[in-house]
Amino acid sequence: MTKRRRVATQRDIDKLQTQQRIVDSALELFETTGYETTSMVRIARSAETSRANLYLHFTSKSQIVLHRMRQLETEVLGLYDGLDHVEPTVDDVVTWLEEAARLWKSHRAEFDAISRAMTVDTEVFAEWLELHRRISQTKAAALIGSRSDVDRDQWEAHLITLMIGLEHNFYYLYVRGQSIPERLILRSLAEQWAAFLG
Repeated sequence: MTKRRRVATQRDIDKLQTQQRIVDSALELFETTGYETTSMVRIARSAETSRANLYLHFTSKSQIVLHRMRQLETEVLGLYDGLDHVEPTVDDVVTWLEEAARLWKSHRAEFDAISRAMTVDTEVFAEWLELHRRISQTKAAALIGSRSDVDRDQWEAHLITLMIGLEHNFYYLYVRGQSIPERLILRSLAEQWAAFLG
């Protein structure tokens, strides 16, 4: 027996549009006024909706950030899936890092909100760390395979460390606009990743 697919109603479409308007308004406010100082009331006002309607969609600021994180997860996973096709040379890794940089530049506001939220909301921090764990476990299975000479737990820990280092550098480079030249940072990161992948 095949299941019939449910057709989206206008109400479903309106709900998704309202959710996205709330998320977009919240991200803009987080960027301009700060995550901690932005209130749910202000988000509702900015999204041109009532507080009651806002709370039907999201119960807290962290829920808004988590929603956007889940939307971004496919792109983040896709980025790390790209490692399967990267030769462990500095030049190849630089090319991969340039793709990662494009992702960060195009979602700068989201990564800023995630970084800010992680410092005060344990739920956001736990979800972001869990994404890293899922990625490292998947990559371990693909890149290590059945090699018995590799300690899988140690390999996953190294990968998570590299991922967090990449994110911190990209945060300061693309969100905060640090003054160190981009090419130097990418080259330094590429050397670390190439050594790990080699």
